Amino acid sequence: MGGLETEKAKACLNDADIMDALVEQRKESNEKFAIEATPTFVINNGEDKIVGAVSESEFSAKLDKILAKKK
Repeated sequence: MGGLETEKAKACLNDADIMDALVEQRKESNEKFAIEATPTFVINNGEDKIVGAVSESEFSAKLDKILAKKK
């Protein structure tokens, strides 16, 4: 599992405190960044977003446009 020992991964997945914290963080982020689709890539602390399933070329073009604004 991504380099993590199986037993440690299972323990993590079964840790209710960790799961509760993840759910809470997801809820807060959904509200803060107005997440309405999966996937949504939040960039520059929400200043920019790439929303929905887009092709690699479209994603790259959108990201290039975002980066160009920062120069």
